[in-house]
Amino acid sequence: MKAYTKALFTFRKTSSRFSAGDLEEFFNTAAGGSNLALSTLVEKHGPELLRACDDRGATALICATERGHSGAIHILIKRGADINATDDGGNTALMTAALKGYRSVAQALLDRGAALELVNGRGQTALMLAATHRDNNDRMHQMSQKKKETVKMLLDRGLRNY
Repeated sequence: MKAYTKALFTFRKTSSRFSAGDLEEFFNTAAGGSNLALSTLVEKHGPELLRACDDRGATALICATERGHSGAIHILIKRGADINATDDGGNTALMTAALKGYRSVAQALLDRGAALELVNGRGQTALMLAATHRDNNDRMHQMSQKKKETVKMLLDRGLRNY
């Protein structure tokens, strides 16, 4: 598991209240899915920490979603994370879950109020991202079963892109 470290990431602070070490610990904990530690950190530092972003503009909620950590996602939302916050590309946690094919994570985000109709900076919705057949290097590949299940779930939830 790739850790969020100062050597690889810089952080955008919402205020000077948080040190780089505080942010590094918070993002590592969210990405690692350590639920008790995550809850403790938010309680210690307050809800303002939930608005902190990494160098891509991603919040801890988006980072936890990238790793598929549903427990961490639940804690972050319960503690006040903006479920529809976007990174620099306009992607939300729901879009991230859809792209990765994390059906159960996408379902949980929708159950907690994630907006289906949002469009990222490339004009793509969560459904479009779930249905993509390209990897991170823009190479075509066959759609995985988990992505097919994610597409079906999004369609069942009423998302239409016509």
